[in-house]
This record gives sequence, structure tokens and C-alpha cells, in this order.
Amino acid sequence: SNPYITAGYYKPIKFGYCGYINGRWQMIAEGYKNRYTFENLKLNTVYTIAVIYKVEGVWIRDFSNAIQFKILPPESTYPIFNKDPVCVTTRENGILTRTDLYVNIRTYGKAHTQYQCGIFVQKAGKWKLIQKISSIGHHSMMLSNLGIFHPGSKFKIAVCGYIDGEWDMSNIEKRAYTVTVREVGPKGAKKMNEDFFNQYLYIF
Repeated sequence: SNPYITAGYYKPIKFGYCGYINGRWQMIAEGYKNRYTFENLKLNTVYTIAVIYKVEGVWIRDFSNAIQFKILPPESTYPIFNKDPVCVTTRENGILTRTDLYVNIRTYGKAHTQYQCGIFVQKAGKWKLIQKISSIGHHSMMLSNLGIFHPGSKFKIAVCGYIDGEWDMSNIEKRAYTVTVREVGPKGAKKMNEDFFNQYLYIF
């Protein structure tokens, strides 16, 4: 819902609803109603607003009552990656034996659906679901169901919420991470695993 401001004065005077824009105060709206709803605000943006009033035809431009607020996304909007995903492929005795994807994500909202969110990987231009997560909070995991990826290859990964029975794929290209596959040996793979899960205590 859009934020609104209420002026704490109920006599029939004219109010001016102002915003601090590009380094100066600007009148956004004026009227005799003591409540105004701000619309078309951007997410993750800090806004500074104030209410002034008019006396005998003159605006009293006192902005000492100014307040700041930030528009945050609804809890159910998008799950997020806490850290860039990492992908390593293991070579043993000259043969690529496995590819592991390490992710750490944060899910929001209420678990009112069967699956809260899912991890998707783009293959051949199509998004494929590789992991479902059904609880709220921080999740660290290693996924080994990708098949074999060659060192230096790249692919996209995204995490999407499950809302009203459908995967929320909106803006997935903008939200996706491009992952470059690194090559390690057996010892390197073991150290990668230990370092990752020692760094994050929230284990899925």
C-alpha cells in the first residue's frame, strides 16, 4: 500500500504536502484535507516529506516537522541471495567428476504455500527449477544436481518465490546472477565445502 501523511490540525486551513527533491523543497499537493497519499514511489528509496500550511494567503514554509522514510518491498516480493553463488567443478585423474553449486539465500514472508521459493538455473535459454525450499529464513546449501559444467563456462541462476500457486518469474533476468564455473581438485572441493559451511551457520 502507498504511504500517507496526516496533518495534525483539523481547522479549515489549507495544507501543503512537500517533498525534498533534487536539493530543494517542492510542493507535491495542496488542499484542505488533512491527509495525503503518496503514489508511484520507488522501492529501496529514501524520501523526505513535510507538511506546511497557509495563513492569510501566505504559505508558512516551516519544514521542521519533516520526516524521512524508505520504501521497502513487501516481505513476499522476492527471496534474495545473501552472497553471490559459487560454482565449482571437480577434476580427478583428468576426468570431470562433478559440479557443485553453493548458494546462500534469504527467504521472506509467511509459509502459507507448499513451497516458499525455488532456485532456478538457465539452460539452453530456458529456466529450470533445481531446488525447492519450504521454510522461512537463511539457507546455505550445496546443490549437485546440475550435471557436469566445464571450467570457464557460465550460466545464470535466480531465486523465485512461490505465490498463489505459481512461480513468480517477474523480472527474473534482472534479478539473475551470472555464475562462472571454477575448476578444483578433490582437496580443493573439500576445502570449498568446509569453508562455505563454516562461514554460514544457517544450514538447510
